[in-house]
Amino acid sequence: MQTLTILAAALMVGSALAQAQEGAAAKTTSSYRLKFSVHESAGGKRLKTNQYTLLLQEGVSGQLNISTRVAVPTGSMTQYYQPSLGLRCRVENRQGEPALFSEITLSGLEVNAAEPDQAPIVRDLRSTLESSGITLGKPVTILSADEPGGQHWGQHHIDVEVVVTLGQ
Repeated sequence: MQTLTILAAALMVGSALAQAQEGAAAKTTSSYRLKFSVHESAGGKRLKTNQYTLLLQEGVSGQLNISTRVAVPTGSMTQYYQPSLGLRCRVENRQGEPALFSEITLSGLEVNAAEPDQAPIVRDLRSTLESSGITLGKPVTILSADEPGGQHWGQHHIDVEVVVTLGQ
């Protein structure tokens, strides 16, 4: 009789553990695919679009850094600049809707072709933001700004758009 009681108790504990594991599996975090589009325009005309995709687990930060080292001759010297794009982001589920936390860094340079001996203009744009209420699958512009810099202030424009979908 005592063996039967111990066996029944072991079966009950095993059943409770299996149910707990099933419950934990049902509560696993989602993964999200974030497709960023960086649109550059000048004078109202789109010049180019670059796209970047990140796959993130809910609540986990992801980061993308892209840069190029550029040699720029200035008179008798050569200066090196590193135009770059930096994306750091995290997605959280807030009451059934994704909320996006992101840091965006863009830097670039402009060389005046008419005066090659002149030092280039270095541009730097940084943004930290929280976008809540994002609809899955629908593009949303999370940053829109005129690029700073010299003679072309306001002529260069940057838009950063993101589409958030459930990942695979």
